[in-house]
Amino acid sequence: MDLRYALTTVLIVGLFAIAQRAFPAGSMPPAPLSAADEQRLRRWVRLEGPLSLLCAGVFGYGLYIACRFSAEQLNAPPPGAVFHAATSPDAWKVLGGLGGALIGAGVYYAFLSRVLGPLFPGYLALKGRQAGFDTWRLLRWLTLLVGPAVGLGIILLMGHTLIVTDRGLLYDAFWSLRSRTYDFTAVTEVANVLKVKAPNGDVFDRPYYVFTFHDGYRFSTRDLPGDGTPVERRRLAEFVAMKAGREIVTRPGP
Repeated sequence: MDLRYALTTVLIVGLFAIAQRAFPAGSMPPAPLSAADEQRLRRWVRLEGPLSLLCAGVFGYGLYIACRFSAEQLNAPPPGAVFHAATSPDAWKVLGGLGGALIGAGVYYAFLSRVLGPLFPGYLALKGRQAGFDTWRLLRWLTLLVGPAVGLGIILLMGHTLIVTDRGLLYDAFWSLRSRTYDFTAVTEVANVLKVKAPNGDVFDRPYYVFTFHDGYRFSTRDLPGDGTPVERRRLAEFVAMKAGREIVTRPGP
């Protein structure tokens, strides 16, 4: 078995075990039901999988399209831009999927509460007993924890961009809510760093470029959004160095 599949299986089983311990189904109030009501609720429990997936897919795709379109309009490069880096569509797919899953689940449960009326608590109790944990409590906790993270990610990624023209460049870092604009005379150094240090301390041969400006601010091609190739990043560095009248200096790195 592929190691990735094995790790994924272990992760899913572990999360299921955590959910059972953190949100036990026994914490749900008892729900005495008639045989007819219980049969009706069991039909809705069987439908939850496909219906919730449908809601998550619809809202996830809608959120993905809305975020991607808004970012493209907000960060549209001017005519004649030499280089433009923006958030990768894959990032919007991840955020759209997470946000859409939460929104879709909320909409589905809201719809179900309207359809079932006073039977809705019984549905939650039956679903919890079948799943082995309190799915309603778990959803609320996920919404409180994941929802703000998705919203913050959308806000930060919405403006994350680099635009380079013949007159200068505009850069909006991921962890910033404002953009920086420089002309090429503000560039004090363009450096080619040959090695990168991983968080675990390992050093790899993975060259990247660092741009330093007169006010001490700097950013590197590792910080840029999107899926630019090494060739594109090298051309960016060469263009900025040429316009700034600087030579690209080589640094060994850490």
